[in-house]
Amino acid sequence: MTPTTTRVAVLGLGRMGSAMAERLADQGLVVRAWSRRPRDVVNVDLRPSATEAVRGADVVILALFDGVACREVLLQCLDAIADDAVVVNTSTVGPSRPSSWPPSSGTGHGLTSTRP
Repeated sequence: MTPTTTRVAVLGLGRMGSAMAERLADQGLVVRAWSRRPRDVVNVDLRPSATEAVRGADVVILALFDGVACREVLLQCLDAIADDAVVVNTSTVGPSRPSSWPPSSGTGHGLTSTRP
Protein backbone atom coordinates (compact mmCIF):
# COMPACT_ATOMS: atom_id res chain seq x y z
CA MET A 1 0.00 0.00 0.00
CA THR A 2 1.17 3.50 -0.69
CA PRO A 3 0.27 6.52 1.46
CA THR A 4 -2.16 7.80 -1.17
CA THR A 5 -4.15 4.56 -1.21
CA THR A 6 -4.09 3.58 2.46
CA ARG A 7 -7.51 4.10 3.99
CA VAL A 8 -7.61 4.85 7.69
CA ALA A 9 -10.62 5.07 9.99
CA VAL A 10 -10.26 6.99 13.24
CA LEU A 11 -12.96 6.31 15.81
CA GLY A 12 -13.02 9.04 18.43
CA LEU A 13 -12.10 12.64 17.75
CA GLY A 14 -11.04 13.95 21.11
CA ARG A 15 -7.69 15.67 21.45
CA MET A 16 -5.65 12.62 20.50
CA GLY A 17 -7.98 11.25 17.81
CA SER A 18 -8.32 14.64 16.09
CA ALA A 19 -4.57 15.20 16.10
CA MET A 20 -3.88 11.73 14.66
CA ALA A 21 -6.58 12.05 11.99
CA GLU A 22 -5.30 15.44 10.82
CA ARG A 23 -1.66 14.32 10.81
CA LEU A 24 -2.46 11.17 8.82
CA ALA A 25 -4.47 13.21 6.31
CA ASP A 26 -1.56 15.68 6.04
CA GLN A 27 0.65 12.73 5.09
CA GLY A 28 -1.63 11.86 2.16
CA LEU A 29 -3.63 9.00 3.66
CA VAL A 30 -7.36 8.79 3.06
CA VAL A 31 -8.92 9.35 6.49
CA ARG A 32 -12.52 8.80 7.49
CA ALA A 33 -13.61 9.41 11.05
CA TRP A 34 -16.49 9.13 13.44
CA SER A 35 -17.02 10.63 16.87
CA ARG A 36 -19.86 10.67 19.35
CA ARG A 37 -19.41 14.43 19.49
CA PRO A 38 -18.71 15.67 15.96
CA ARG A 39 -15.74 18.00 15.61
CA ASP A 40 -14.22 19.94 12.76
CA VAL A 41 -11.14 18.11 11.52
CA VAL A 42 -9.20 19.40 8.51
CA ASN A 43 -9.05 17.12 5.42
CA VAL A 44 -10.92 14.30 7.16
CA ASP A 45 -14.14 12.76 5.87
CA LEU A 46 -16.51 12.69 8.86
CA ARG A 47 -19.02 9.84 8.80
CA PRO A 48 -22.33 9.62 10.67
CA SER A 49 -21.57 6.18 12.14
CA ALA A 50 -18.61 4.08 13.19
CA THR A 51 -19.75 1.41 10.73
CA GLU A 52 -19.55 3.82 7.80
CA ALA A 53 -16.15 5.06 8.94
CA VAL A 54 -14.56 1.59 9.11
CA ARG A 55 -16.09 0.14 5.94
CA GLY A 56 -13.23 -0.39 3.47
CA ALA A 57 -10.53 0.83 5.86
CA ASP A 58 -7.10 -0.80 5.85
CA VAL A 59 -6.37 0.49 9.35
CA VAL A 60 -8.85 1.25 12.13
CA ILE A 61 -7.62 3.44 14.99
CA LEU A 62 -9.55 3.48 18.25
CA ALA A 63 -9.08 6.73 20.16
CA LEU A 64 -11.92 6.35 22.61
CA PHE A 65 -12.35 7.23 26.29
CA ASP A 66 -12.07 3.80 27.90
CA GLY A 67 -12.53 0.06 27.49
CA VAL A 68 -16.30 0.25 27.84
CA ALA A 69 -16.49 2.75 24.97
CA CYS A 70 -14.19 0.56 22.85
CA ARG A 71 -16.37 -2.49 23.38
CA GLU A 72 -19.59 -0.58 22.60
CA VAL A 73 -18.20 0.92 19.40
CA LEU A 74 -16.60 -2.34 18.25
CA LEU A 75 -19.87 -4.21 18.77
CA GLN A 76 -21.55 -1.66 16.48
CA CYS A 77 -19.06 -1.90 13.64
CA LEU A 78 -17.14 -5.19 13.90
CA ASP A 79 -18.94 -6.77 10.95
CA ALA A 80 -17.89 -3.85 8.72
CA ILE A 81 -14.17 -4.13 9.54
CA ALA A 82 -12.32 -5.92 6.74
CA ASP A 83 -10.83 -9.32 7.63
CA ASP A 84 -7.33 -8.06 6.79
CA ALA A 85 -7.64 -4.66 8.47
CA VAL A 86 -5.30 -3.73 11.28
CA VAL A 87 -7.03 -2.43 14.41
CA VAL A 88 -4.89 -0.15 16.57
CA ASN A 89 -6.15 0.74 20.02
CA THR A 90 -4.75 3.99 21.41
CA SER A 91 -7.50 4.30 24.02
CA THR A 92 -6.88 4.35 27.74
CA VAL A 93 -7.42 0.70 28.65
CA GLY A 94 -5.63 -1.78 30.86
CA PRO A 95 -3.65 -4.61 29.27
CA SER A 96 -6.26 -7.23 30.16
CA ARG A 97 -9.22 -5.32 28.73
CA PRO A 98 -8.98 -6.47 25.07
CA SER A 99 -9.51 -10.09 26.14
CA SER A 100 -13.10 -9.20 27.05
CA TRP A 101 -13.83 -7.61 23.68
CA PRO A 102 -15.78 -9.42 20.98
CA PRO A 103 -13.57 -12.32 19.85
CA SER A 104 -15.19 -12.74 16.46
CA SER A 105 -18.30 -11.83 14.60
CA GLY A 106 -18.35 -14.86 12.34
CA THR A 107 -16.69 -12.88 9.56
CA GLY A 108 -13.37 -14.66 9.98
CA HIS A 109 -11.61 -12.09 12.10
CA GLY A 110 -11.21 -11.58 15.78
CA LEU A 111 -9.38 -9.15 18.00
CA THR A 112 -6.24 -10.14 19.81
CA SER A 113 -3.83 -8.38 22.12
CA THR A 114 -0.10 -8.12 21.51
CA ARG A 115 0.75 -7.74 25.18
CA PRO A 116 3.49 -10.07 26.51
